[in-house]
Amino acid sequence: MVLNIKNFIATCTTSPGVYKMIGDESRILYIGKACNLKSRLSDYLTIDSHHQRLINLVQNIRFIEVIKTNNEAEALILESNLIKKYKPKYNILLKDDKSFPYIVINKKHNFPSIAKYRGYKKDGSIYFGPFTSPKKTDDTISLLQKAFLLRSCSDKDFASRKRPCLLYQLKRCSAPCVNKISKCDYSTLVEQASEFLANKNTTLQESLAEQMDSASKAEDYEKAAIYRDRIKALSFIQAKQIVEIDSGKNFDVIAAACNDYINVIQVFFIRGGKNLGNKVYYFENEDYISASDLISRFVSEFYQKNFIPEEIILSHSLKDTEVLQRSFKALFGQKLEINHPKRGKKYELMKFALDNAHDNLKHKFMLYSQHHKHLLSIQNFFGVTKKISRIEVYDNSHISGTNAIGAMIVYDKSGFNKNEYRKYNIKFHTGNKNVADDYYMMREMLYRRLKNISSLPDLIIIDGGKGHLSVALEVCRENQLQDIFLVAISKGPRRNSGEERIYTSDDKDIYLDKSDKIKHFLQILRDEAHRFAITSHRTKRDKKMTKSILDDISDIGSIRKKELLRIFGSVDAIKEASQEELQKVKGISKTIARKIYIKLHNSL
Repeated sequence: MVLNIKNFIATCTTSPGVYKMIGDESRILYIGKACNLKSRLSDYLTIDSHHQRLINLVQNIRFIEVIKTNNEAEALILESNLIKKYKPKYNILLKDDKSFPYIVINKKHNFPSIAKYRGYKKDGSIYFGPFTSPKKTDDTISLLQKAFLLRSCSDKDFASRKRPCLLYQLKRCSAPCVNKISKCDYSTLVEQASEFLANKNTTLQESLAEQMDSASKAEDYEKAAIYRDRIKALSFIQAKQIVEIDSGKNFDVIAAACNDYINVIQVFFIRGGKNLGNKVYYFENEDYISASDLISRFVSEFYQKNFIPEEIILSHSLKDTEVLQRSFKALFGQKLEINHPKRGKKYELMKFALDNAHDNLKHKFMLYSQHHKHLLSIQNFFGVTKKISRIEVYDNSHISGTNAIGAMIVYDKSGFNKNEYRKYNIKFHTGNKNVADDYYMMREMLYRRLKNISSLPDLIIIDGGKGHLSVALEVCRENQLQDIFLVAISKGPRRNSGEERIYTSDDKDIYLDKSDKIKHFLQILRDEAHRFAITSHRTKRDKKMTKSILDDISDIGSIRKKELLRIFGSVDAIKEASQEELQKVKGISKTIARKIYIKLHNSL
């Protein structure tokens, strides 16, 4: 029976808090926050016909639970935690909730280091970012090291070092660890780097150019080359900036675009007047939600995980702007301006972000339509009555039972959903060790996968024949999951592409014409699973080989191995190094360097 919301509201509290709307079988449909619970819930009595999403929600409510909080800030945190825990159907879920990487200069140390950082801000350090990818962060740090020669080692390594590391030889560190630079001169480099990152020092490159000319005139060409490299690095960093506006403020620009199926959020990060990049978020939604509601939900979740700028500029005005400002002030002790500009440069920047959001929505919806068509064609072809929204494809890879990997890929409305891909390390029992047993691997993989019933597939495709299908059917029966439709695709008698035979869980054997579109799509799915399985297997095998190559070298223990990998980054890079370069690594003598060089090159 549908809850009479009007009667419930009559006795509801006016306190701030969180409300949970609950449907059949005690399933939570929606979780929301409010500074006045009674007033907020009253809004659901005046829903117009355009808000089909809310109409659907209200029609399915069986009862409502409210949780009072002391203030709006507590309500914001509680709402976020409950949404992450229960994942309600009608809430917008920010699945990619990882914090962005930053560059941090730790000024608590006498000789501050520069490093990549994720997490909450700590006092006494300078942060620059956010960056939209770890690679972009690493590239920027590398350029900053060339420009300012700041150390990147840990405080522990710094304290124990007796001679300069390889980075000093490569002119990417000034080696303060062994007093190659005075504290005063190093502090100057730190201040220059900090001012440059904050966009406060616009004359730094001019100053460096003058110093380079002076060094050249004095015939100190080595010093002049250092200044030259610093100028080049700084110029390269600046060239990476997309737009620049006349403002020293740090702010984010957030724009939303919505249709009945896909919602898009576009975020641009502006720091010191420079655009550090952007991030796009997609949300599937088959019901209507306004852009304003989407942004409100996004802001509430996003800034509990990421640093808060001085200002956020929005493409749509919010009803709860003041509530959000008060909540963030109470939570983080920081004033946050929330604006929806009507004119000026910030309006132009907001319009730029909004145009990007609409372009991404258009492109994503085109792909969404294609993927939906593929899923529907598969459903009709196999005669499945249940709607197919998620397909999982499984494959195995091993060499005579070694480095065995089970791989699962996912195809859904978003296409190949790589965030949902999974790989399973398979260990054979003692009696079957190093013996290839595809049936055992398939059974093991499916058992482990189907333990998680929160996101079950509608269709499972297996790379194999009738035997593999029987194993999958057995696992599904034991887990009482008979409603999942199963398909096995065998490679044919000569294992040639185009001779595949399809076996289904409803006892059908199917041959398809080579030109059949369904067969072509099934081959694409199977080939992607095979690619992922092979790649995962090779990665595992290479890691094992890498470990054994270094471990097999006498005089190379865990400390020296760690130092080698820290300096060079990988075994491939160590292989490319000369004996002289190897000797520059801490703890590697001329004799050990020769052993490493001979061993690695004989193993090629």
